[in-house]
Amino acid sequence: AGPPNHVKSAKATEVPAGTGRVVLDLAQGEFYIHAEHPGQGVRVEATYDTEVYLIEDYFESFPDSSWVYGVRSQRTISGLHAIFRQLMAGGKSPKIQVFLPVDVPLELQFLVQEGGCDVELGGLWITTADFRFQKGGFALEVEAPLREPMQRMTIRGRMGGFEAENLGNASPRLLDVSCKMGGADI
Repeated sequence: AGPPNHVKSAKATEVPAGTGRVVLDLAQGEFYIHAEHPGQGVRVEATYDTEVYLIEDYFESFPDSSWVYGVRSQRTISGLHAIFRQLMAGGKSPKIQVFLPVDVPLELQFLVQEGGCDVELGGLWITTADFRFQKGGFALEVEAPLREPMQRMTIRGRMGGFEAENLGNASPRLLDVSCKMGGADI
């Protein structure tokens, strides 16, 4: 077999001015969340082997100007086969970067399985955030204050560790953290 078929894509989705919900359900890779430039929608950049991984996105808007944007990734072959492919054919785990608009109120739901993620929320307008990770690592930073204080932030981890820095810049009214079979540094 030849080298893996790596695909690079950049996709921007225009979003209405109403409240949005971003749902990220990602597995077996490297994942990053960043702030996008003002006036921009949601943008996703991904590098992955199309013969090993499937990455899909969806968008739906509603009459009240609210909307939902989601990204799902999953491995399409067994874990053992994927490891063999990485060793023998130079395959790599996917790398997905999600850029979120800074000038739109967002609810963020983020589920990561068997991967690592690096999240920077500084300057965003996040109303609620729900982070869940399993069998991986998770780093969260809020380098600059959010546009408005966050209503709620939930962090749930299993079989992995996480680090959270500068959560005071998010000013969550409710912070709910649970980490099982792993470590946490807040």
